[in-house]
Amino acid sequence: MVLHTRVRGSGVPMVFLHGLFGSGDNWWGLAARMTGLQVHLPDLRGHGLSPRGEISREALADDVADTIEQAGLAPCLVGGHSLGGKIALEVALRHPDLVNGVVALDMGVRDYEPQYLPHLTALQGLDLTWLGSRDEARKQLNGKIDSVTLAFLLKSLVPDENKAGGWKWLLDLEALARGYNAIWQGVTREFAPSAVPALFLYGGASNYVRPSDELAIRKRFPRATLMPVPEAGHWLHVEKPAEVLAAMNHWLVTEHLAGVPVWQ
Repeated sequence: MVLHTRVRGSGVPMVFLHGLFGSGDNWWGLAARMTGLQVHLPDLRGHGLSPRGEISREALADDVADTIEQAGLAPCLVGGHSLGGKIALEVALRHPDLVNGVVALDMGVRDYEPQYLPHLTALQGLDLTWLGSRDEARKQLNGKIDSVTLAFLLKSLVPDENKAGGWKWLLDLEALARGYNAIWQGVTREFAPSAVPALFLYGGASNYVRPSDELAIRKRFPRATLMPVPEAGHWLHVEKPAEVLAAMNHWLVTEHLAGVPVWQ
């Protein structure tokens, strides 16, 4: 499956993947600051404007591989945040010929607790039949989902062009519910460890990557670099964008994967 993709900038190609419930345009603003890269921002299947289908780690990774091949980008850099980071790692393991470097923001290789399942249940419970506005949806979901997360989720609630006054989700909530537990399992172990350089950049105040994770990470990615962003949480690129860009830039240059991008 070829994914709907936005492209920004010019230079070394990098495919960057958004997290759960997001879309490629979540990274549009930050991509503008990656002046040494041509950043490709796909919507994962079941998200944004990409096609829908059954959701699994394997399917999500294969979609990214199809998109890379269709665009003629291989071998290229692949990265992502949270679930997007997990899928980037899957692509590197499942399709090694397509990847020459991988970046995972606040994501390791182990199993993760499916902690956002209550959010998914709440979204499924929202009746769109008589919904009049996004603000009305916010009021109905208030108390079920914290306000910051809810504001993010409601970006995917949009007017339905096929129904006057109607609304629709850009998220395939049913497919996400069916595949939800499986996508948070650890990265695949059926393929050989990846030979490419891998940057694991994580929030120093987050628990998604812990010191105890390093051994498992290096088993799957022997050329891994683990680097914390001090005082940042899971959304490290939002909280500390300059630090995240500087760390990625340093790694790219050190690993000879790019020249010297002038990131701002």
